[in-house]
Amino acid sequence: ADVGRALMGMFSALSFEATTALASYRSALAVHRLHQPPPPVLALRDGDWAAVPARTLCPGDVFSLRAGARVPCDAVLMHGSALIDEASLTGEAVPQPKEGLPHAPPRRT
Repeated sequence: ADVGRALMGMFSALSFEATTALASYRSALAVHRLHQPPPPVLALRDGDWAAVPARTLCPGDVFSLRAGARVPCDAVLMHGSALIDEASLTGEAVPQPKEGLPHAPPRRT
């Protein structure tokens, strides 16, 4: 019985340490990702689509995003619908559903 309690105590301690280490790793990874520049964005430049650094986006730019894309800017969704993670802009913890503008100009390809 004493051996069982000792083993249970060791298991509990190891479980706690493993959980703490995993949480610390995930936190460190999240902080590391915050310091990484976002990947290039596909933006309409002079009538052509071009991959540009997100930091070069300006008000009025038209750009295209793929699922999972990360762009640190405010934007208007012109076409389609999406779940948008606005945590870095608004602090909102839950992704918000967004719909395209009801009277957006037609798409240009």
